[in-house]
Amino acid sequence: MQEFVNRLAEIKIKKITEPTSTAAQKMDKFEWIVRNIEFISPLLPQNLLLWAQETLLDPREPNPNRDALTIARHNSDV
Repeated sequence: MQEFVNRLAEIKIKKITEPTSTAAQKMDKFEWIVRNIEFISPLLPQNLLLWAQETLLDPREPNPNRDALTIARHNSDV
């Protein structure tokens, strides 16, 4: 079961880091990861955090990646 969840998480993380994914798609993947964080191996979220730090925390203005995610609407019912 652990390998199955980790594999799903890897797929979600890959989609988040792909430049072709829309902001809404990225948000949906983030939402899945957050809901299932306790079942995912610790190294996978760390890889996602590294990507986020490099991409979203880039101090350059404008930052299109950060801007797109802050205004994105996603399919979460939460």
